Amino acid sequence: MVDLRTHQPIDLFSGRTEEATKAWLKNHPCIQVASRDGSRAYARALRETSEQIIQVTDRWHILKGLFEAVKEEIYLHFPAKLANPPITPRSPPFSSKRKSERVREENEAKRWKVIQQVQERREGGESIMGLSRAFHLSRGTIYQYLTIKHPPSHQRGSKYDSYRAQVHDLIQQGKKAQEIEVICQQSGYTGSRSTLNTMIAEERKRVAPPMLFIKPGKVFNQLWKMSHPGTPTGHIEEAWKASWPPIQDLSRFLIAFRQMLAQADISPFDSFLGLEHYVLFPAVQRFIRGLKKDRQGVYNAVLLP
Repeated sequence: MVDLRTHQPIDLFSGRTEEATKAWLKNHPCIQVASRDGSRAYARALRETSEQIIQVTDRWHILKGLFEAVKEEIYLHFPAKLANPPITPRSPPFSSKRKSERVREENEAKRWKVIQQVQERREGGESIMGLSRAFHLSRGTIYQYLTIKHPPSHQRGSKYDSYRAQVHDLIQQGKKAQEIEVICQQSGYTGSRSTLNTMIAEERKRVAPPMLFIKPGKVFNQLWKMSHPGTPTGHIEEAWKASWPPIQDLSRFLIAFRQMLAQADISPFDSFLGLEHYVLFPAVQRFIRGLKKDRQGVYNAVLLP
């Protein structure tokens, strides 16, 4: 127990039960004002012992409740750890075509067109000799073209392409190039580091970009500094607004509530209690419900010096 005028201790209270509190109060009938935390036992004991005792909820406990509620909201919407990144499906094999590859593909396209023309004209009844003269090709080539069923391709795949899916998955898991090399070698990869690095670079281009990580501690500290009634500092960063737009409403609530306490302005008190049904901030809702249950004590904490 502390004397509110001298701020000196006057007694060491041994319990927090309602009965123990009543017993102590009956032995100290001179008590006129009692500042307490949000304990329901203390509140009932004071009320039932004497209706004349003015109950005041300690401002430090009110601010602590506000502190914890706002902090919970921030950590709810800005997690301290990133969740596992979304798994992005692999797109078709990456191709950075060189000039020689483009020329090869163009030639293959032209050859396929000729093959189709040879086959169409043969089906139309034209002779092998006639086709040979018309396309300036040997009869052996004409016979060969007549047997081809699919577009020609001379593209050579790497014998290490089978590791692309594994490399892609390891990149998704955040593995570094050196770790990827070790894991691939354990899986049987025998190629050079240069070949693997090229594969890693190609696969990284198809992995989803990393999510922006916003430190919740930094956000909360900034909001608390901004709400200081005497010397507010700082601002809400644009990235925070973009990630969670309601942060601006939470900041306005925090600033207004702390100003009410600092200025002993009771006029917005009922408005704050009406926010109990503002479902956007569940932790703040619980804080407001706690204030409503201790309405008179909180009212006196705002109004009395």
